[in-house]
Formats: sequence, structure tokens, C-alpha cells
Amino acid sequence: MDSSACGWILDSGGAGRGAWQGGVLYEVMRWTRQHGGYPAVMMGASAGGFAAADVATGTEATVLKGWTAWG
Repeated sequence: MDSSACGWILDSGGAGRGAWQGGVLYEVMRWTRQHGGYPAVMMGASAGGFAAADVATGTEATVLKGWTAWG
């Protein structure tokens, strides 16, 4: 996947850390990381979702992109 070829949004829907670790969101982020993709925007009502994104991706890049877009 060429991350510049498309833009997409990951909305955790307020899912907490447990949903990220070993859940569907974990698998989505793991797959996109393996293929060089990151969401253009991340949304969620829970800071735990952002904090746990690094667990799924193996990198802080997704978390940093999310936090820098806030506000």
C-alpha cells in the first residue's frame, strides 16, 4: 500500500486500550503498518486508543500524527 495514494480515517469509536490490543483495530493497524500505510486522521473518544496505537503499529508515528492534529 502506498500511503500517499489514498487518505483514510480510523475512528476508534471510543474504544479503550483493550480493543486495540489483540482486537480488530490492532489487526487493522498491524496490517497497514506492514504495508507502509498510516491513517491520515485518527479519531476516538478515548486517549487510551491513541496511547495503545503504538502497540499495534510498533511505532510512535501514528500516535504522534494523531496528537499533532489535535486542537
